[in-house]
Amino acid sequence: MFAIHAKKRKLAVELGHEEVRMLLARGEKVERYQVFPLGGFSLAGLDSQLKNFKGRKKSEVILVIPRSSVIERQFELEPDGEELHEAFLEKIRQTMPVSLDEVSYGMKIQKKGRGISGILLATPLRSLNEMLKILNQAGIFPDEIVSSDQALFQVAQREERLLPTPKGVPPDLYGAALLEGHSIISLLPREKKIEKREKEKKRLLRDTGILFMVLLFLVFFGVSLHRYRETDHLKRLDNELARLKPEIMKLEKVISTLEIFHQYAESNLLLLRLMKEMSQSVPGEVVLEGLAWDKTGIRLRGTSPSYSGVVGTTQSLAKAGLLESPHLEYARLREKESRDFFEFEVSADRKEENPRRGESLWAGPSTQERLAKAQALLRSKYLYLKDYESFKKAAPEFFSSSDLMNDWVRELVAALESHGFKVNQLQPQGMEDKGNYKSGAVKILFAGELKGLIAFLYRFISPNSGVLAERLVISREKSQKPDLTYEAQFSKLFL
Repeated sequence: MFAIHAKKRKLAVELGHEEVRMLLARGEKVERYQVFPLGGFSLAGLDSQLKNFKGRKKSEVILVIPRSSVIERQFELEPDGEELHEAFLEKIRQTMPVSLDEVSYGMKIQKKGRGISGILLATPLRSLNEMLKILNQAGIFPDEIVSSDQALFQVAQREERLLPTPKGVPPDLYGAALLEGHSIISLLPREKKIEKREKEKKRLLRDTGILFMVLLFLVFFGVSLHRYRETDHLKRLDNELARLKPEIMKLEKVISTLEIFHQYAESNLLLLRLMKEMSQSVPGEVVLEGLAWDKTGIRLRGTSPSYSGVVGTTQSLAKAGLLESPHLEYARLREKESRDFFEFEVSADRKEENPRRGESLWAGPSTQERLAKAQALLRSKYLYLKDYESFKKAAPEFFSSSDLMNDWVRELVAALESHGFKVNQLQPQGMEDKGNYKSGAVKILFAGELKGLIAFLYRFISPNSGVLAERLVISREKSQKPDLTYEAQFSKLFL
């Protein structure tokens, strides 16, 4: 068995009675072809000529022997309890005109149904050894021996793909140089095969050992040098990081506070924009019966005298571009006072929020990376502090030391009543300490007109308010027309 890689340099050789033909190729490209007469000069002279032909680059040598010097036998065997390989060899011995010890042979065996089929190629060992002796004296040592018909078969396959053989080049030599990726029946003498494998093993072991020692030395030297240099470098980095740490920790608290306020403002702005878009784009024939808003998205309930109103409401959510996956939950046909109408519900999901800045840079995997993060943070220090100071000026009440939660709840009730709402129930949820800030929450039930809600929200959850509308449910009660009932939960940040 044998294969030649596509780009490997190959030297195909054919020895005749009066000449040696040689072809040097790399892949399908022929580098040179030449015929060397045997009678014109000595083997030593031939050796010199061949060395000039081959050049110094290493090539894989393939010896091509004529088909007329090869014996072929094909067999099929059914298992009969004997070892298949031995049974195959025994059948070969019975049909061969000479002993297997007198030939150099190769075979290929494959399964066929319940049995096996095989082919054997053999060439007289004496004439082959004489041929190898001549080539060895001329400095040619074949790595493989193939019959000319195997090489010609390779050329025939190539020409079936409309790839002609280069002019002036013997097809058998060219085909031998093209052999790759095929199962080849090798005619290399058995002892040569064994010798070749042993040499390759020894060379591989030797080269592997040398390479291992070199790599081991380089690794040891590199690690030692790296540690030597890193020790002083890391010490300087640690000192610089320790110097920056107090300032960085203060700045991180500022950034964390700003991030949570910005998230509150973005969420509130989304709710206000969504309510504005819906008031402008929902078809006029639609009567909205309810709205539910929370961190997951929005759900709208309503009625419409036609299905086009249902479709229009769903499309208005999609066209707003503020939410994801707007879709119709259901639409049911109802009858009232001999008139048909549709009762429906549509919903949409909130888009994934931008992630916060993440863990503190002190949790970084290495001193060097932590220092790089610290330096990058300090380069933006002025912008963060400027933003923070502007926020403090716009919302000084966050920094008050009075009873923050009670003051805020009273402010909430007063704001609702000033917009015409009646507060029915109030459930403070208490305060939670977040480290850099405190958070208070309250659930509240109230009633009033929708236009008052819009005005209230624009004032009470403004960008600098530090208030988050976590949940808002609007429903229409028959007994309270034209008023609506509201269930909301608001959160407030305190610094």
